[in-house]
Amino acid sequence: MSSMKGQVDEINNKLSAHDKQILALSYKMIDLEVKSRKNNVIIYGFEEGRDNVYEDVNQFFTRWLKINTDDLCIESAERLGSVRRGRNYNTQSKRSILVTFRYTRMIDTIMRNARNLAGTRYAVDRDYPIEVRTDERSYGQYTKIIEQTKTIELVCDILPH
Repeated sequence: MSSMKGQVDEINNKLSAHDKQILALSYKMIDLEVKSRKNNVIIYGFEEGRDNVYEDVNQFFTRWLKINTDDLCIESAERLGSVRRGRNYNTQSKRSILVTFRYTRMIDTIMRNARNLAGTRYAVDRDYPIEVRTDERSYGQYTKIIEQTKTIELVCDILPH
């Protein structure tokens, strides 16, 4: 009886260790996603219109954020979501634009100049994963756990029959 209790305790300990590893890997995945999006911004408030998103974005940065577009190295700019079509299609519908830059310093300049958008229909924000966006305070906890678990040992255990 005591050997069976010992086996159950051992299995519980391994299960707990696996749960901690899964949690740490989840946090690392979120951290990698944050790092992969570090050169992105989302511009809110753009109405549907022309097909040339790059031109719209360049005009936006020049007019509203007072940024010289010659200094911007835009890698891509694309509308997010699908176009709304059908009976209730509104030509004034708005879709956000995701802009990816080559250099992170561009993001800092944009965020500093975002105060120029106060009172307009536009807004600019960094592109964060949904886990961070819903609770940015918890992202600090993610990074602490990631630092504590620099190395993770993956073990393949076979349970006794």
